[in-house]
Amino acid sequence: MKKNYLLLTFVLAAFQGFSQNTDIDLTAVDPSYTVVVDNELSIDVSSASSTIAAPAVSFNNPFYGESLTEAEIRFDLKNYYGSDSLRVLGSLVSMFDANLGRMYFSNGGYLGVNLNGDWMDANMNNFGLDQDFFQNDEWKTVKLRFDANGFAVYVNDTLAYDNNSTNVMINGSGTLTGNSILTFLSSATTLAIGTGSWWSDNSSGSGFFWDQQYSYLKNITLSTEFTTSTENQLIVDENDKLLNVEYYNMNGQKVGNTIEDLRGMPKTIYVKRESYKSGKMKSVQIFNLQ
Repeated sequence: MKKNYLLLTFVLAAFQGFSQNTDIDLTAVDPSYTVVVDNELSIDVSSASSTIAAPAVSFNNPFYGESLTEAEIRFDLKNYYGSDSLRVLGSLVSMFDANLGRMYFSNGGYLGVNLNGDWMDANMNNFGLDQDFFQNDEWKTVKLRFDANGFAVYVNDTLAYDNNSTNVMINGSGTLTGNSILTFLSSATTLAIGTGSWWSDNSSGSGFFWDQQYSYLKNITLSTEFTTSTENQLIVDENDKLLNVEYYNMNGQKVGNTIEDLRGMPKTIYVKRESYKSGKMKSVQIFNLQ
């Protein structure tokens, strides 16, 4: 019993040494919505176009119940139809709650929030894209950041715009605050892929969706702290090697050594811990969808 207690303490200490990250496990997404691009599994967002009330690809919100002072949603994005890929009124990723409202981001770089009358549109001009931050058909890393001061959008670790920027058009009710967005992010129920933006689901009503997001999406991570490009990436020398991988539930109980061990287990957040010969460790949260 004492050994088990020490193990539990060690696991939690290792986990708490990192910002709380939740990596979305794409291997558990319905394969009809995924494709291998450049040798990596990705979501084809256009195939996931759906209504927000019944999203084809969605996850329980990892921020739910957290006391947030910072929040970051980051992912790798590749638009695959050139300039015709860029769509404003559809949504690449969104946070949704039937009672609270929506936050959404399009593959054209449009960020919108509508919380039952408190609203904001950034990088939109007359229902069109204001500035293009995703010019070429190549992978870009996007970070959506939120704190008490407001919001910021980064592309390849370069600021595209924030709530104080004058390089893009920003409109809103004037009542939306950074803290109200943080409260929403910790209270919304669902993270969705490929749904419409707040005023519609962009559906013709006959199963056809316009402003589809012709984009590949991978490496989706939600973090309770802002990250740098190297944060949470374990740097090891060429002689170091991975010794062990273990999975734990949020109570610190070990549940397996492979992702397959989570099959049939509750669909919730788990901790993946990697141990290396050098003594270095890496712990991340993953969401089990199997």
